[in-house]
Amino acid sequence: MSHSTVFATFTVNHILKSFNHNVKIVLYYDVNNKKRVLRFTLLSLKMRTILKSQKCANCGIEGNVFRLESDHTEDSPHLNLYHILNDTVIMLTCDHIIPKSKGGLNVDENTQTLCRKCNLLKGSMIQTKYFTDSLVNKIRFQPRYKKLVENLTSTNSINC
Repeated sequence: MSHSTVFATFTVNHILKSFNHNVKIVLYYDVNNKKRVLRFTLLSLKMRTILKSQKCANCGIEGNVFRLESDHTEDSPHLNLYHILNDTVIMLTCDHIIPKSKGGLNVDENTQTLCRKCNLLKGSMIQTKYFTDSLVNKIRFQPRYKKLVENLTSTNSINC
């Protein structure tokens, strides 16, 4: 895993309150003693998923801190959600319920929040406990998903 530079830390409530009142959010932070401003105007799929739920859909661990960080340069920071307790730091991620590698759609209904550990364990598996009715309704009339929908409605897990 590459090392990230953390520019600022925000409480979950601060970020949620900011997004609830605005379509865009402005964050102020310092880099090398220079004041910087970051504006979010369009929410990414990752942020929409994490704003929907800050809990891992599998193990239930809850994110409590957003970090503004960057893997490359100070000009490309992004927000990541973490569960931080004592020395334990666990990132929460956006997971595709039906993996893109299995034909899953890149839409809100096909995403959920998972902690990094659960996401790595799930990998590209498809499990029915991750599905929502709205997702099945969205894909059931598409010919390429016919077999997948049949499997979803008749079994507890699918090995594609």
